[in-house]
Amino acid sequence: MNLVYNLVVLCHVIGMAMLIGGWLANRDRIIPLVLWGARIQLLTGLIIVTFQEMGIGTYAEPDHMKIGVKLLIAVAILGLAETQARKSPPVAKLVITMGVLALLNTAIAVLWAAISVP
Repeated sequence: MNLVYNLVVLCHVIGMAMLIGGWLANRDRIIPLVLWGARIQLLTGLIIVTFQEMGIGTYAEPDHMKIGVKLLIAVAILGLAETQARKSPPVAKLVITMGVLALLNTAIAVLWAAISVP
């Protein structure tokens, strides 16, 4: 089961790369790569949390506050990506906001344990 968990984590990282890389390459509009990256991020993130709740994977006890914050940001990212992908032309400030939120979500994933108080 750990192999499946690690494959889901790999897909999660690939989704992050699609989301941030696609946004950096094309900041004025939402390309399908960004949209699919946001979808993959949300779906694989939920699967990772499910595995962690079952005791599978790296962490036996997931940090529910971190999960809640990241889920809120991920839903906002996906909502912005979906709405701006359908607009012609998209609102540039909202596209930038989506990208900044994606960077923030990545920073939270990496730095949360380092800055949280035990």
